Amino acid sequence: MKNKILWIISVIPLVITLFVLRFLPDEIPAHYDFEGNIDRWGSKYEELIFPIIILVMALFWQLFVWHFDKKAKNAKNEKEALEAKSNKNIILLAAICEAVIFGIMHFVFMYSACKEATGDMTKSAFDSFMIINVLFGLMFIIIGNYLPRAKQNGIVGLRTGKTMNDEEVWKKANRFAGKLFMIAGLLTVIESLIIGGIASTMIMVGILIVVAIVSAAYAARV
Repeated sequence: MKNKILWIISVIPLVITLFVLRFLPDEIPAHYDFEGNIDRWGSKYEELIFPIIILVMALFWQLFVWHFDKKAKNAKNEKEALEAKSNKNIILLAAICEAVIFGIMHFVFMYSACKEATGDMTKSAFDSFMIINVLFGLMFIIIGNYLPRAKQNGIVGLRTGKTMNDEEVWKKANRFAGKLFMIAGLLTVIESLIIGGIASTMIMVGILIVVAIVSAAYAARV
């Protein structure tokens, strides 16, 4: 069921964009500088690029889903099968979150480009950095909530030499990393709404680097 949801959500942006294209001006803003000023105009058909990327990403996630499906079918015991299914569900959840977030981003950007083109504007109608960062912050919160449920594997979760060799360390480290991700997501949402702009993106990257370092350090000391 989740697999169908992923593909439905991933296809919607392309279908809606194909329908909306006929109403868009022939030329729309295609790129902005760090201050939100329009620095390139392009064809309205460039709006198809992001929906195609969303579909490609869905296929990318689908490959991992097939991997865990195969692993579950070839499992030596029920425990291995349940672990593979659990990891598959986490992959699907992450994929659905990404598709939803990218879809929202696409519609916001498309609406903004149309508004700017018809209004003869020279600057972005919205703070795109703020919108993107808030959406990513929400995704971090969701991923952090589900990260502790990841079972030991080489694709999903906090993977270090120690976590891969000790199941108990894996559980503790991923539980800890999950909490940090949720905190990071909340901080990202708050700082993006307050600060906005490219500065909020730099802060978000800094937060993620700290989370990665602290999580790895915790895993090494468990």
